[in-house]
Amino acid sequence: MAVTKNFFKRNENGRVYYGTSKNFIEDEKTGSTYFICNNEFYSAPTYTDHSIMKDECMLVSEWENMEDFWESSTNFTHVIRILEKLMERELSKLPDKNHEW
Repeated sequence: MAVTKNFFKRNENGRVYYGTSKNFIEDEKTGSTYFICNNEFYSAPTYTDHSIMKDECMLVSEWENMEDFWESSTNFTHVIRILEKLMERELSKLPDKNHEW
């Protein structure tokens, strides 16, 4: 499933500015911005003005270049921690915050 059309608010040059939205995590180490849309984990290259392009968004599960992860497991752990933070934010939006699993 692709990123939904209404998930982003574009400006005149087609870029998406997410500002301080907690729905996005901009990561300097990877140079990407991460977010969850339709219960899927996405990444997009981050521009120097802290914007992303919807057309450049990609599911993390579809990444092809995994060399950084083969070189060091800490790189993989770093991305998983970003996913954990985003999931915590998503869970905090649910009405019942005292989940019993």
